Amino acid sequence: MEASSEIELRAGGAHSLVLGSTGSTGYVWEFEIIGQPDVIRISENINNIQSDTIRPQNYSVEHTYVIEALGPGRAEAHFVFRRPWEKDAPPVQVKSVRVNVIK
Repeated sequence: MEASSEIELRAGGAHSLVLGSTGSTGYVWEFEIIGQPDVIRISENINNIQSDTIRPQNYSVEHTYVIEALGPGRAEAHFVFRRPWEKDAPPVQVKSVRVNVIK
């Protein structure tokens, strides 16, 4: 599944993106920045959400990615959800955020 969006930020601004996953399946979110250098920076916060206290292996994880606007220009934050050891397998999910940073 692939989803994309476009946002506009002022330099110094930020946008949060929450991506969910299950913690026990081995799938992880990986990201890269495509485009002009020094336009955006991405940081990650992970929040565990316990969904079943009887079966702790069955839990959800929310990943909050903060896209920070550094300076004017265009870049893309590209996220893929995959198992890191399955290099030849396509990602289960893809999310792209095109970012236009203005002064």
